[in-house]
Amino acid sequence: MRQSAGVRELRIVRGKSVVAQFGPGLPEEQAQDELDRGVLESGKAAFQRIEMPGQPPALRVVVPFIAQENFRGTNCLSCHAAKAGSVNGAASVVIDLGKDEAELDALKKNLWLGHLAIQIFLSLLIVLIVRKTMVRNIATPIKKLQMAMSEIQRNNDLSRRADVDENNPDIGEMASTFNSCWTAWNRPTSAWSCSPRCSRIAAKRSSLPMPTGTSSWPIRRSSRSPNIPGRGRRQEPEIA
Repeated sequence: MRQSAGVRELRIVRGKSVVAQFGPGLPEEQAQDELDRGVLESGKAAFQRIEMPGQPPALRVVVPFIAQENFRGTNCLSCHAAKAGSVNGAASVVIDLGKDEAELDALKKNLWLGHLAIQIFLSLLIVLIVRKTMVRNIATPIKKLQMAMSEIQRNNDLSRRADVDENNPDIGEMASTFNSCWTAWNRPTSAWSCSPRCSRIAAKRSSLPMPTGTSSWPIRRSSRSPNIPGRGRRQEPEIA
C-alpha cells in the first residue's frame, strides 16, 4: 500500500494491548502526536489536512483497528489477548492531494465557463424574444400606420385604412381609432349635414299649411344688425 500512487506515508501504530502482548516494536510504530493518541483512545477515525510551503496539499487519515471476532472473516481475538471492541492499533496514511485538487480546479473552471456560456446564451435568447415581440406588436404596426397616413396625405385617398390587427394589445386601439376617424370623414355629406333637431323642425313645417301668396316659408331674420364695417356703426377716430 505504501507503493500506491498518491500515498506519501504509511505507518502502523500499536495500541496498548498489542504493546503489552508483543512489546513496543519499532519507533515509528509508536504514537507520534495527539492525532494518533486520540484515535487510540476514542476508537474513531480522524482526518487532518496538511499544507506545507512549496508542497502540494495532503490529507492525513488515521484509522483504528478494532478487535472483533469476525473482521472480514478473521477472528482478531484468536491472536490478540484483547477484549472485543478494544483498539489494537491504528494506521496513519498521508495521501497526496495535489493531482486531485488540480483536477478539481480544472473541473471548477470548466463549470464556471459552462455557467457563463449558459448565462450568455439565455441573455441573448431573452433579448431576441423581447426584440421580436416589440417588432411584431409595436414597431411593425406603427410603421403600417405611418405608411397609411403618408399615402392619405400623398394621394388624398380617404378610403385608405391602416392594415393593423385591431386585437393588437399595444397599437390595436390606436389603429382602430384611426380607421374609425377616416371612416367617419369619408361618409356622404347628406349623412351628417342635418342635425336631428333640424330634421324635426323640417318635418313639423311640412305638415302645416303654407301662407297665401307665398311659395315657401318666410325666413325669419334676426333683429340684431350684422356687424358690417362702415354701416350702422359709428366710426371711432383713430388716436395716433
